[in-house]
Amino acid sequence: MNIKNLENSIKKVIDILENQYANQLNNGILELIYKRYKNALICLNNNDLKTIKIAGGVRAYLDSYSDYTCPLVMAMDEAETIYDEVLKDI
Repeated sequence: MNIKNLENSIKKVIDILENQYANQLNNGILELIYKRYKNALICLNNNDLKTIKIAGGVRAYLDSYSDYTCPLVMAMDEAETIYDEVLKDI
């Protein structure tokens, strides 16, 4: 896995949030997840991979919504998995 895959995966999560949850991004767990993924892009652009804080987003979402098969959960799981792989390589 490489950084470009991570960037694409993070952008996918942000796209889902902005397109499917736009009216819910101003508070609660979705706001926190959104902010963390937006910040992750900034960290990527600054080559500051160790400060990315996307781990735990799936669990946080599921604690609030219990929707295990939604596209957002799947995209966040993919991003977290890729991020873990990237961290192993640095």
